[in-house]
Amino acid sequence: MEYKYEGDSLKSGIYKLTNKLNGRIYIGSAKEFKRRWTQHSYSLRNQKHSNKFLQADFNKCGEEAFVFEVIEVTEGKTKEERLLVEEEYIKQYYDSGDMCYNLCSKAISREGYPSKDPEKTRQKQSEAQRKRYENPETKQKQSDISKAIWQRPEHIEKMKAIASSPEKLEKFRKTCHTKESKRKVGEQLAKYWGKIISPTGDIYDVMNLNRFCEEHGLIKQSMIPVFKGEVYQALGWRLYDETLVGVPYSAVEHQKGKEFEIVSPNGTVYRSRNVWEFCRVHDLQQGNLNKVLLGKRKSHKGWHLPDNSL
Repeated sequence: MEYKYEGDSLKSGIYKLTNKLNGRIYIGSAKEFKRRWTQHSYSLRNQKHSNKFLQADFNKCGEEAFVFEVIEVTEGKTKEERLLVEEEYIKQYYDSGDMCYNLCSKAISREGYPSKDPEKTRQKQSEAQRKRYENPETKQKQSDISKAIWQRPEHIEKMKAIASSPEKLEKFRKTCHTKESKRKVGEQLAKYWGKIISPTGDIYDVMNLNRFCEEHGLIKQSMIPVFKGEVYQALGWRLYDETLVGVPYSAVEHQKGKEFEIVSPNGTVYRSRNVWEFCRVHDLQQGNLNKVLLGKRKSHKGWHLPDNSL
């Protein structure tokens, strides 16, 4: 899904939902643009949307085929005034279902009627939402959706831009409604680690190192030296280099790895460029041997630098 909030995601007004594949559109109004699209997306993803034409195209074309776009901000207007503005837009496009998804030319409010007891209503809504999110299936579904979103190239680029700007980062955090969501956003945007190439030549953009290592069965402490450039690779994973795109790790000559010398417990001097392979052959831990090579510890299982007289 492509979003064109133009900085007005938390404002009210008129929006347009466009199918990029066939040009069909849907006109609507919202008290808050971002929340309205959340309602749309939830209904569409769960096959519950009231507009059968929009639901059918969503199923056929996929979520990525749609663009959510703000076309007019109506801050300061009442709900009734906003509906009148929406109706004017609908009249421009309404064609009984040919290229316009709207089912009628009249604007219909989806905001509901004011509660007679707002506090009681909020408590009921909060309790219902809490129970829904305690459901294991709901938790897993939300987790899967979140992972899918963070793997989209356009979302990664957007988050990189936000993470690099303190002003944008602070503004983005203000859109989070709970302490937990703010904490998660802080973790996700704390640092952009960079691009990395897998042992099979696939390229990944890493925003959340904890999640990345969990998904790929890697150890975070082994990957950090790779991203810092302290070691050439870990378990075949190496920093992005355009000359190595698509090249399997086994086919790469390790000339880019810095040659090192290490002395065994019995005094034999070894030379190598591949720390990972060396550790595998000699039953050593790569993280600990890296510390020896960097001078952060004297030895590992008796292995030490040539100038270290143990």
